[in-house]
Amino acid sequence: MTRCLLTLIAILFATPAAAADEEFTYDPIGKRDPFRGLVDEPPPPTPHSVLSAWGLAELRLVAVADAEGGRYAMHGVLVEFKDGMMNLIATDGRRLALSGSPVDTGSAERPSAIVPTKGMNLFCRVINDPLEQVRFQFSENQIGMKTANAEIFARLIDGEFPAYSAVIPKKAKNAMEADAEVLGRKLRLVANVTGAEARAARLQLKKNELEISGQFAGRGEAHAHMEVDYKGNEAEIAFNPDFVVEGIKNCEKDTVRLEFEDKTSPGKFTLGENYIYIVMPITVDA
Repeated sequence: MTRCLLTLIAILFATPAAAADEEFTYDPIGKRDPFRGLVDEPPPPTPHSVLSAWGLAELRLVAVADAEGGRYAMHGVLVEFKDGMMNLIATDGRRLALSGSPVDTGSAERPSAIVPTKGMNLFCRVINDPLEQVRFQFSENQIGMKTANAEIFARLIDGEFPAYSAVIPKKAKNAMEADAEVLGRKLRLVANVTGAEARAARLQLKKNELEISGQFAGRGEAHAHMEVDYKGNEAEIAFNPDFVVEGIKNCEKDTVRLEFEDKTSPGKFTLGENYIYIVMPITVDA
């Protein structure tokens, strides 16, 4: 599982060359302690400052940081401590992922921070044991991350992260549950006939049935059917199939849940207990 997550990181963390103020340092344990000077006096590795590596492995699924132009803050992963959870949020403007893991921060306030994707990617690569604990330290403009084998610190991104909560659907009158593996396979089949200029797969829902269709001039059209758990009124929505496949292939459960209000509203995919994946819809001709 860890190897698969690292593969996803390698794909989605592909970013342009680091900006001039984006710094990362890696040191194997035993050479020097980059935590010295990062904060005045780092606290001992108590539960107030640690997170299990298994929890972080799940959090790596939020690696959807912007790999193109746009706001600099979108080239990073937002680290947020809220209600006893450590949440990581990333977006590229067309999709957003949020994953969390319980963490004990003690009585101290933990401010939000934007971590460069390259720094987060480097940190993910040094995790060897999913059961070990990970120690975090924050200063005004740096983050330090430490495992039993390595210590890494990176300069935080100075910017304002998008108001991500505004795009997470609060209600949805349409909800579907489907086998994640089968859904991914059907989407890949339909995606074969879509073109780069019109990368869209239409999902049409009716009682306990999903039809996925796509078409492109010169290639023809494709239709795929599968059984799903859906008991609402007939509805449809269209997505870029690549975005959906990239999310559900790392689903933590056998089934994936999709919720949406209408065909113009974002689709909310629930891929795990604390992992949601938001994909913006595409308008397609009837």
